[in-house]
Amino acid sequence: MTDLAHLNPRHRELIALVELHGHASIEFLAQRLNCSAQTVRRDIRKLCDANVLQRFRGGARIEKPQVRLGYATKQDSQQVEKGRMATLAVSQLQEGEALFLDTGTTCDHVARELLNYRKRLHVVTHNLTAALTLAAQHQLFDIHVVGGKVAGRDGALTGSRTIKELASYRLDVAMIAVSGIDAEGYLLDFDSEK
Repeated sequence: MTDLAHLNPRHRELIALVELHGHASIEFLAQRLNCSAQTVRRDIRKLCDANVLQRFRGGARIEKPQVRLGYATKQDSQQVEKGRMATLAVSQLQEGEALFLDTGTTCDHVARELLNYRKRLHVVTHNLTAALTLAAQHQLFDIHVVGGKVAGRDGALTGSRTIKELASYRLDVAMIAVSGIDAEGYLLDFDSEK
């Protein structure tokens, strides 16, 4: 966070309210700060310019630095939740479907869960970890690994070759991992190659 000493008292109070609630609407802030919505909008604009707040339609939230967690850290985090998502996702698959399996620790869980369901599937992936997991039951899966450059510890194959090869497949289902979803619903990732 930035040094708050140079901010006026209203700005400090506005920041405190947003921090307390995680986010706040312009109307809420105007009421609590006893000022007009126009003043709050102006204050939010200034605080956004100072990288203290992040504006969204109708309000603001605290600007948090985007930190990419390492693969090993993500592998160890939220195991139960990832397992539940994998179980639910795999239960929706039908025998014989063509599945795209993305890279990432959640998709690694999906690959492990596929071994339990014993459904015959055509799997297309750029995830070396998932491909090797599924190879344990190679008689159930028709596994296609698209080419590309190995991008790191997660075993992802990336680059223009990967994209070109993926475009040649007709798929029924895609299990895609993302780093986040923005306010407009767009999928976000730290690495544009993935």
